[in-house]
Amino acid sequence: MGASLLHLLEQRRSLAALSRIALDALAKRGRDASTPVTTPITTPGPWVEERVAAPSSALVRAFVRDAGGDPRAYRDRVPVGLFPQWTFSALSSALSTLPFDLTRVLNQGVTVVRAGLVRQGEPLVVRARLASVETDERRARFVTELESGPEAQPDALVARVHTYLPLGKGGVPRDGSRARSAETPSATARETAVWSLSRTAGRDFAVLTGDVNPIHWLAPAAKMAGFRSPILHGFAAMARSIEALNRAVLVGAPSRLAGFDVRFLRPLALPARVALYVDRDAGRCWVADGPQGPAYLSASYEVSR
Repeated sequence: MGASLLHLLEQRRSLAALSRIALDALAKRGRDASTPVTTPITTPGPWVEERVAAPSSALVRAFVRDAGGDPRAYRDRVPVGLFPQWTFSALSSALSTLPFDLTRVLNQGVTVVRAGLVRQGEPLVVRARLASVETDERRARFVTELESGPEAQPDALVARVHTYLPLGKGGVPRDGSRARSAETPSATARETAVWSLSRTAGRDFAVLTGDVNPIHWLAPAAKMAGFRSPILHGFAAMARSIEALNRAVLVGAPSRLAGFDVRFLRPLALPARVALYVDRDAGRCWVADGPQGPAYLSASYEVSR
């Protein structure tokens, strides 16, 4: 059963931010995307600060179920993997001064450090700023810094979000794969979870988080972007990985996850059947088709005592 469309009522901030990005992109379309950007970009940029409502208990339950977790583990708290839902507006505002069409941005990964508790129903502070920008004739890479938490601990969650933007005709191969990942699960990693992802997996995650980029749920949009079919959100694969670790490594105590550093290595086209491989000694995990297949996701994790 897919996620209820009623959850979109809780995504007003994200949907408004996406609308701003789309309107800004239309204003920039007159500029040749293959022309190198010469406007100086100052980093770090100013902090953008917002105050937002925490995700509702109904949204938390639906999100955890969609990620394969147990909602009972989150009776009083918000999952770390849900942070894009309430931070997207601030993150997009932090990037808004860049002279690029941000509708084509792809996530490359994120480093998350959890220093405190984000409780359900407690208003949250979100601060974001552009930390760095690297550009060449083919691509632009951005790092955005993020802090969020309740008023009493506004840095309960700290993150560095890595994003990627292809520039001109050479940015993304026609199959949408960017560079092919050569990374595979380690020889000592063990299969911990297996997921059969339906064609609607991207649509469900979009409804639960507000990231309604059509490449994740509309086949024509995905093909126009160079993908053979809709692709799963990188943050959706991350959320599933965290919940699998919660069962297998954290023994059902999500508060023990102190840090998660993930890189999205190649697009995960839907539908798909993939598995999570965990190397407990190394504190690493991978999402791949098989133990020797190239990874879609690679991550390291830290567990508190």
